[in-house]
Amino acid sequence: MRPIWIFLCIISSIMLTGCGSALDVTAESRTFDNTLRMDGHGFQITQDETAMTVTVQWSLLAQPQYQDSLIAYLHVYDADDVLIVQENITPNLPQVGTYFSVTYRIVPSATRFAEGRYAVRVGWYYNTNPSQFLIIQRDTADQKQMLELFKFSVNRAGDIVPPALLLEPNTPES
Repeated sequence: MRPIWIFLCIISSIMLTGCGSALDVTAESRTFDNTLRMDGHGFQITQDETAMTVTVQWSLLAQPQYQDSLIAYLHVYDADDVLIVQENITPNLPQVGTYFSVTYRIVPSATRFAEGRYAVRVGWYYNTNPSQFLIIQRDTADQKQMLELFKFSVNRAGDIVPPALLLEPNTPES
C-alpha cells in the first residue's frame, strides 16, 4: 500500500487567493525501467500565483545501472508542445524498497507565464548518457520516456489557474 500525501495550505482569515494545492489521488503508478515507480504527486501554487512546486512520490524498486548519475527531470510544455520550463535534479536515492520524494520548482523564465494551457511531465535519465532515458514499462498514451502528470492554465493576468482535482470513479461530487 502506498502512503497518502496531504498537502496543506494555510488560509489566513477568509482570503483564499494565492493559495492552491492538490494531490492527485487517482494517478496510476508508472514504472520506469523496472527501477523506479511513480506513486503519486501533488502541487502547490505560490502566494503570488506566478509559480508552483510539484512534488512526486517515488519508490526505488531496484538499484539503477549507474546509481550516482540518475537525474530526475520535470518539463513544462505549452499548448504547441514547446518546452517552456525544465528542471533537473540529482536525488540521493534510498535503499531498494523505500519511498522518496522529489520536489521541483516551476518558475517561468519571464516574470509570469503567458496566457494559455501547459502540461507538466516528468522522467528520468542517466547523467553519464543524457540520451539514455528510463522507459515507462506500461502502455500509456504518454511519451515512452516521460509521464504527463497534469495540465494547468494561466489567465490573462499571468496567474496560474490550478488544474481540477480528479475524483475516484463512482465517487459522487460534493
